[in-house]
Amino acid sequence: MKIYNVVQLSKNYDLKIVRTGLTKAQAIKVAKQGGAAPAVLNGANETVVTAFLGGEIRFVEIAETVAAVIKDFEKALGQVEVPSFLQKISTLEDAEHADKWGSKQASRILESII
Repeated sequence: MKIYNVVQLSKNYDLKIVRTGLTKAQAIKVAKQGGAAPAVLNGANETVVTAFLGGEIRFVEIAETVAAVIKDFEKALGQVEVPSFLQKISTLEDAEHADKWGSKQASRILESII
């Protein structure tokens, strides 16, 4: 993985700092929420970062997409029929299912962007 020097990039490109959909505080809150939230966040983040590194989306779309997945997750928790792995992580398999759920939600959202 390449590590870019932001100062050097700013000399070569016109960089603009913009607000994104998910703030650092929101991401930390989701991670601390426990349950399936950290696994869902991880799955979504891995999927959108891969899309960004592949040149499929812009940098700001990473946080926007992850924020949309978190909203979908919160909506899912409010539904009558919620998969057990989204309610509580009891096994490694539950964590894997939650991670895949986050990844699939991110992929679905990215389909409308790409």
